[in-house]
Amino acid sequence: MDRAGVEYSIIAPNIPGPSDLDYELKEPGARISNNYTAELCAGRPDRFRGLAVLPFT
Repeated sequence: MDRAGVEYSIIAPNIPGPSDLDYELKEPGARISNNYTAELCAGRPDRFRGLAVLPFT
């Protein structure tokens, strides 16, 4: 990132997201994804920002 002049990176979950899961798995799936993204960003909060996913029905 430094060599490319990138100050920080945005971590965004890729598809398929929780909206593609069965209804009863949407909320837990979103929570798992968001917790994982938060853990990644917590390791280098100066370099990473995270986007949350929402369990749309």
